[in-house]
Amino acid sequence: MKESISILKKIELNSSTISLRSDGIILFDVKPNVTITEKDAKEMVDTAGKIGGNKKHLILIIAGKYALADKEARDFAAGEYGNKYTIAGAFVIKSLAQKILGNAYLKVNKPLTPTALFDSEEKAVAWLKTFIK
Repeated sequence: MKESISILKKIELNSSTISLRSDGIILFDVKPNVTITEKDAKEMVDTAGKIGGNKKHLILIIAGKYALADKEARDFAAGEYGNKYTIAGAFVIKSLAQKILGNAYLKVNKPLTPTALFDSEEKAVAWLKTFIK
């Protein structure tokens, strides 16, 4: 039986909606047709800290249709500040462009925390939950 997940806190940003789920995962729901900039990425990290009590969480990023991140956003997201509140990050991607960009992010930017790409939210969440101690 699939567990029912509720949203405990939610903050709407220009590029995404950041939510704290009842299973403790922080969800970054990226809006469609946006290109995430470094400013957006920093706002997303700061918001995750705010709703997550400034503690590290599992991060689930669901990319909206045609959503991408620019080079500066990818550089920022892979670094120390970008991973300030991250135990592990799972990206749910919807297009070939996102898959190419995601694979480049993993190989070139080399995020500081475990990060993987998935084609479904279920697979992403199952992988994230392997990091719960």
